[in-house]
Amino acid sequence: MFDIGGSFLAQSISLLDHMATASVAENKAAHAKITAAGHFWSDWIERDAELATGDIIDCGNNALAEMAVRLGVSKTTAETFAGVGMDLRLRLPRVNAAFAAGELDYPRVARICRATTGFTHDTLDKAEEEILSSALRLSPGPLARAIDKTLIRTSPDEYAALRKEQQQFRRVRRRRGDALSVIEAHVNPDEAEAVMQRLTEIADTVCTHDTRGRDYRMADAFMALMHGETHLDCSCGRDDCTATHTPNDKRRTPLVQVTVDIATLLGLLSNPAYLDGYGPIDPDLARTLADDGTWQVMLTECLHLAEEHGLIDREPTTQFIARGGRHNAGVIPEPAAVQPDPVEPAAAPPPTVQRHIPVPVGRVQGPTSLRLPKTAFIYRPNAETTALVRARDQHCRFPGCNVPAAKCQLDHIEEFDQTNPPDGGLTLPENLQCLCQLHHTLKTLKLWRAEALPGSRIRWTSSHGEHFITTPGGGLTAVPPARLKPKLTVTRNPELPAPPTNEPDEPAPF
Repeated sequence: MFDIGGSFLAQSISLLDHMATASVAENKAAHAKITAAGHFWSDWIERDAELATGDIIDCGNNALAEMAVRLGVSKTTAETFAGVGMDLRLRLPRVNAAFAAGELDYPRVARICRATTGFTHDTLDKAEEEILSSALRLSPGPLARAIDKTLIRTSPDEYAALRKEQQQFRRVRRRRGDALSVIEAHVNPDEAEAVMQRLTEIADTVCTHDTRGRDYRMADAFMALMHGETHLDCSCGRDDCTATHTPNDKRRTPLVQVTVDIATLLGLLSNPAYLDGYGPIDPDLARTLADDGTWQVMLTECLHLAEEHGLIDREPTTQFIARGGRHNAGVIPEPAAVQPDPVEPAAAPPPTVQRHIPVPVGRVQGPTSLRLPKTAFIYRPNAETTALVRARDQHCRFPGCNVPAAKCQLDHIEEFDQTNPPDGGLTLPENLQCLCQLHHTLKTLKLWRAEALPGSRIRWTSSHGEHFITTPGGGLTAVPPARLKPKLTVTRNPELPAPPTNEPDEPAPF
């Protein structure tokens, strides 16, 4: 028997007791949060039933948006919190009591709620006691299998019917991992087994001296299957390799969009690049993708207006002002030439472009030397303006939302005036933002308000009057002082031709 020692054993037991006590307190706190989320969501949903005027107010989604921003989670996570809270209160009283007592943690409770979704109250009443017993001794993975066994024994017909209904939720999705992307496929159990068997067959087409590990070869087999290939190229490099296959043809180059500054592309700096649909990537990967890609230059200028007016004290922001044509890639410097950038580079002198429109919102009136493009008075943004806004924002500008810009709608921060365009928000990059459909709807219903600030920042005001600021590229900053407001207004040159008054192709959603 291993002799631990008296004092060490006492300290070890004390730490275990402390962890157990903290765990119970953590579970009780999680129960309080989840219960509050369920009540908060149901209270807002009930507001829909109180409307007697026929107005549409998306109270349920607004509640989720409020929770997501306040808790710092995604809308999906907020919806899960709220759904679990309502399930515990309405469908799972025994599990709810154990959670409140600190006997169960949130991952197990969430697993129970997810696994029992759709079953009748009668089935849950019969199965809940056994499910709770399993939850008290099993981790979430084995617990899911135990719940399935219990539900199948309790109501096999109902389980089979719900399994068939799940067919409509078959999907493949991509999500961000740590340094890699994750591809998930939701298919039938037998289909999943068929996929794994096929991947295993392809992964085993190399010889025993292949230098890759099993998991690595399975990932390579997945990519081979995606490209229609039936084998892997062996990596052993031996003359007596037994894996005699014809080398695979050159694969199709993926169609991706990478945003990277020219200094980093040329190896002068090493700033992060942005891969559309994924997020920040390192400069080395960006140069690899750009080596045989098609380039399109977007002209930018640094805006120091907020700093010059004493409104903020931070690094200058970048404003997209134009884009060029597409060209084949040039020569990319070797990665060895890239040096880390230890010091913030000195700000370049302002360009000689006569364009100073940090926030082109408000009414257009009176003489001025400012000339605006005709497209500023047309509701629908043209292709160039759309590209600039998407490249600048990268994803939805609502606080905490990460829906890629390519899947977002373009929204006028200040509402576009359909009857008299010069009298309302202009269609310029400075008055446009990317919003996903959910958050665009909440802004349209005036449950949330957006205000443009210098440097393409957006100040959001929630239904409860709380303020949040988002920056281009997904930044979320603290609420600024009340004096952080744009001081410049836009007026129109009287020599400019009268703006077009034609109606847009489709009614404006905002």
